[in-house]
Amino acid sequence: MTFNHIELAGQVKCGEPSQPLPWYALQVRTRFERAVAEHLAGKGYEWFLPLYKDKKRWSDRVKELDSPLFPGYLFCRFDAQERLPILKTPGV
Repeated sequence: MTFNHIELAGQVKCGEPSQPLPWYALQVRTRFERAVAEHLAGKGYEWFLPLYKDKKRWSDRVKELDSPLFPGYLFCRFDAQERLPILKTPGV
């Protein structure tokens, strides 16, 4: 099994803190991890979605897909006091 990941480094909306902001696990709608990640990137948040290569078999073919390592979860770095924009993101 090979592991891969998608990672985007963006600016966090609350400015440049003196210490890095902590990471939080967000529970998101299953199979909407990438869509939520795109929304968070559009809002300027830094997110992390670990993926792995998975082989799916249909009756006529086998296809290799990138699946989330933790289905239904996405990691995001933000200030807990400023969490309302995160919670209002569709799919969170």
